[in-house]
Amino acid sequence: MASGDYFHIEAGNIIDMLKNECDTIGVYMDIGNTGEVYISENQNTNSKIANLRPLLCSEENTLRKIETERKLGHRRVHTDGGVTFKNINTTVIMNSIQLGIQRSVEGSNVPDRDVLMDDFMTVETAVIHANDSTQNTAHKVMLKTYAPIAFQHFRDLFGIRSEHFVKSFCEVSLIELPNPGASGSVFYVTQNDEFITKTIRHKEAEFLQKLLPGYYLNLNQNPQTLLPKFFGLYCYKCVSKNVRTVVMNNVLPSLIKVHQKYDLKGSTCNRKASKTESEKISPTFKDLDYMNHHPEGIFLEEDVHRDLLNAIQRDCRVLESFQIIDYSLLLGIHNVDQAKREEICTEHEGFNPKKEPPSASGDGYLDNVEEIISQDPDNQRKDENVSSLTSHRENLELAKGYIFPGIPARQANGENILLFIGIIDILQSYKLKKKLEHVWKSIVYDSDSVSVHNPRFYSQRFQDFITKTVFKTTPLPPKATKRKALFRLKP
Repeated sequence: MASGDYFHIEAGNIIDMLKNECDTIGVYMDIGNTGEVYISENQNTNSKIANLRPLLCSEENTLRKIETERKLGHRRVHTDGGVTFKNINTTVIMNSIQLGIQRSVEGSNVPDRDVLMDDFMTVETAVIHANDSTQNTAHKVMLKTYAPIAFQHFRDLFGIRSEHFVKSFCEVSLIELPNPGASGSVFYVTQNDEFITKTIRHKEAEFLQKLLPGYYLNLNQNPQTLLPKFFGLYCYKCVSKNVRTVVMNNVLPSLIKVHQKYDLKGSTCNRKASKTESEKISPTFKDLDYMNHHPEGIFLEEDVHRDLLNAIQRDCRVLESFQIIDYSLLLGIHNVDQAKREEICTEHEGFNPKKEPPSASGDGYLDNVEEIISQDPDNQRKDENVSSLTSHRENLELAKGYIFPGIPARQANGENILLFIGIIDILQSYKLKKKLEHVWKSIVYDSDSVSVHNPRFYSQRFQDFITKTVFKTTPLPPKATKRKALFRLKP
């Protein structure tokens, strides 16, 4: 902890405001486990810190030591480490998700016919009982399953069997992600790394339901998409609170290390990770961070860059037609060369004579990755479509929509990397609230640099930034070009 002023925060909702102020004036700030805030102080910052005091205490109260909670949106982290969402323990939410998916998928009777327009608006209701492991009690939960027949067709389109879908969610506990992002949503990922579910707002759930017919049309016309693959939409009503969740494909793997992670919008206005975010174990960086970390961009083989450009153009055209803005490109970078160095260091620290060191070509490292995947007893669909974690060695294209898994690329320093890419956060439409936000930000900042913009401008700026600043074209070394045909996407 830094030395200096020491406070306890009473209201968790001012923490983010305080962080931004500290970053602006160049003052270091840290938060302790029980809510205390440490602000470093020296001769140059004494007067600046004085300006922060109105944020730390109200007019009628002096600074007080009280135990508090850290809150972001509806997600609250309590002083004992417990997490709630809308004051519901997240273990209840996880149990509700598992029971709800099992109930809705196994109990549904999908007719053998094409999808009808009515199928997109259907809502099925059931009652389940979810356990609260923290209190050894059970809660009565009202479950709503939206468009069950339509989502079953979506899963069929992606080659996901119902048995595999249920087993992925219900056989073992889900993993709650500790970094919820700016929305304050609760995220869970399945143990097999395939699916992710997140809580969404009421307006987002409504928008997704209206989006489904056009989304279905797009998937049939363009299965090679970077857009989210939606597999289910649910609403759980517990203790008079509605918790809405959507199930999607998981873009970033957890079975191999993601060395860098970026949320890119093509905007430069306040698009920099805060000091607190940057110090996390797995931070999510933004546009300005990327430009600082990779000033020359990341280099792709020419054909891969062209196919990626075409995919992004098609997806942006769809998003623009739905008047959708504020989406991002989620970019995960696995540094192959760095991972090999880390493996060698680990072996030197704890040498295992039964384990051979990786070869100079890196095959030993890739074998280890494949060995992890091969331990999954239910890998039939992965074997058919090629696992996203081993595809960079044999085939870099997965069937039916799993596009660009582990794209091979190169950094400016020559190190080999794998890229995991997907377009996320597509449930934000350009309505009155966003129009007013754009007008306000345009007055304060350069109008072209703000993230909120009309759909056409947002789409074009996003495409330009991704295909010209983030990714560059360059021929890969001769050794890699032998596999060029494997990088190509099917027409």
